[in-house]
Amino acid sequence: MRKTVILGGVGMLFLSFLLFGQEHPGKRVNEKLVVRDVATAIDDYIEKDEMLKGRFMIYDEKNDMVRLLNFERLHTVNQLDDGNYFVCADFEDQNKNKLDIDFYIDTDMENGDLVISKLLIHKVNGKRR
Repeated sequence: MRKTVILGGVGMLFLSFLLFGQEHPGKRVNEKLVVRDVATAIDDYIEKDEMLKGRFMIYDEKNDMVRLLNFERLHTVNQLDDGNYFVCADFEDQNKNKLDIDFYIDTDMENGDLVISKLLIHKVNGKRR
């Protein structure tokens, strides 16, 4: 189900490119194949995290708590100067807070796989961290 939501959100992502300004690093990716590959890498990461931990979660250092996350949508896919990717996605936590999570994605030089290298909480309920 999530793959359908993530991949279905790719079209919405392109519309958002036209409507909103940039607040994230890198240049927007406009190639559907790349956006799909990045979305798939994030979906796979979430799925593996759920298999290991039972839920997709992130530790919120600022509030010293674990947030249990439900994916809502991707809204930014940018390519960084080094060729890697920056992706921003919306999630909702167990308390119905809206979180903007930044994913940094590296390209494995040996096999070309996309690897999630870092996750950051960028916003909570629309407020920057």
